[in-house]
Amino acid sequence: MVPASGSGPPEVLLLAGQIASGKTALATALTEQTACGVIRVREALQEVLGGAEWDRQRLQREGAALDQRSGGRWLLEYLQDRVRAGGCWVVDAGRTRRQVEPILEALTGSRLVYLRAHESTRRRRYASAQSIDAVKRSVSFDEAMNHPTEQEAATLAAMAHLVVDADDLSPAELGTEVRNWIGW
Repeated sequence: MVPASGSGPPEVLLLAGQIASGKTALATALTEQTACGVIRVREALQEVLGGAEWDRQRLQREGAALDQRSGGRWLLEYLQDRVRAGGCWVVDAGRTRRQVEPILEALTGSRLVYLRAHESTRRRRYASAQSIDAVKRSVSFDEAMNHPTEQEAATLAAMAHLVVDADDLSPAELGTEVRNWIGW
């Protein structure tokens, strides 16, 4: 789906996709290629809940509980403070409908990009990231994928304004493709 003509570039770009589909690499590439800031949902969740150094299981459990209590609106509220300050923002990453729908409804200058990658690619990327990411080290790929939040992430493709196959593109190439599509 393409944004309505005349809608202009988004002020908020939500990234979604399953584990290790390339969301963080794309967010980093976009912030290097543009003047946009990045909001890492993992860090936002820990800030909102006052946690630090949590493993993936605790992040998933606490995030699911916060989504339930707030109807997912916690991320919108967190994001609105930044949007009011101006500029464009990349959100790494929307994980559930409860998080994504309120943002797309409330912030008319928002778009959802879904990254798709084969399981073999995602397994390889996850294993590689475990060497530098304590959260990924805390749980296996299979354990992480079996969590309901991760299973729900796959359903966000149906809501996306753009779906990108991320298997064979470098982060810089992904960034260029997405920037061209959104007009940044």
